[in-house]
Amino acid sequence: MRVTRFPLLPVPALICGVLVVVPAAAAAPESSQATLKKAWSILHTGAADSKPEVRQQAAAALGSMEGVAEAARMLEKLLADDTDPDVRQTAATGLGAMKATNAIPALKDAIDDPDAGVSFAAVRSLWDMGDSSGREVLEEVLGKQRGASSGGVGKQIRSAKKEMRSPAQLAMLGLDNASGALLGPFSIGYGPAKSILKDNGAPNRVLAADLLSRHCNDESREALEDRVAAEGNWGVKTAIARALARCGDVKSLPILEAYLVDSRDSLKFMASASIIRLSRPPASAPARPRGRAKKR
Repeated sequence: MRVTRFPLLPVPALICGVLVVVPAAAAAPESSQATLKKAWSILHTGAADSKPEVRQQAAAALGSMEGVAEAARMLEKLLADDTDPDVRQTAATGLGAMKATNAIPALKDAIDDPDAGVSFAAVRSLWDMGDSSGREVLEEVLGKQRGASSGGVGKQIRSAKKEMRSPAQLAMLGLDNASGALLGPFSIGYGPAKSILKDNGAPNRVLAADLLSRHCNDESREALEDRVAAEGNWGVKTAIARALARCGDVKSLPILEAYLVDSRDSLKFMASASIIRLSRPPASAPARPRGRAKKR
């Protein structure tokens, strides 16, 4: 079902005694603020849930929020304090995906995590941000002196392998054997990725959504909005929710808001993360440097 889009009407305003017209988009409706507050509440509640699999799904959504400082701080806390290695590993991977350079000290601390999978994920994230602090860990993995996968992540990989219809599916999904991380367009969490595996055509739809979101125009955004409504695979829905945030158009907010009450935590968390990203004010263009005055 398609959401009807109504044109934004200009709003008259009296400023310093002069009647001016302010675009409706410049206003911040109370409903939008309430939705934003609800989205943050959903993510904070998920990150504090008693079930580690729920916290892991929340961490996967937080990792999609590049440039959102509060999301990075929440992942740092999970990385430092969570008792479950899968959650810590997802947090470490998410910080790298966000390019959260302020989290480099926390990732360096995680190199010494007792779980090998967490340590490797921290090293990988640091490496991707240009920090080679974990070089010794990589050399140990290379020399088979250290394992890179352990705990629940190892069990997840074994479970995923059993569900593969062909060996190529594991590689297509981007499930890395070493770190247990879901990479590329499938970095949406293990649960949604597992759902995608049940549909032969789903991985291609996820890849298509990811590619469209990287060079998004109005037609691409509308195609994504249409697909998320018609899509029957909730894992693909989760991926499209993330793609809509990357498109960066606030027109997608009503579409995403509908999933804040979804029964599937991963989709609800990703919709929340995308709403927060779309609700952020646009980054201001950098000031142009002034040239020196020419001497006469």
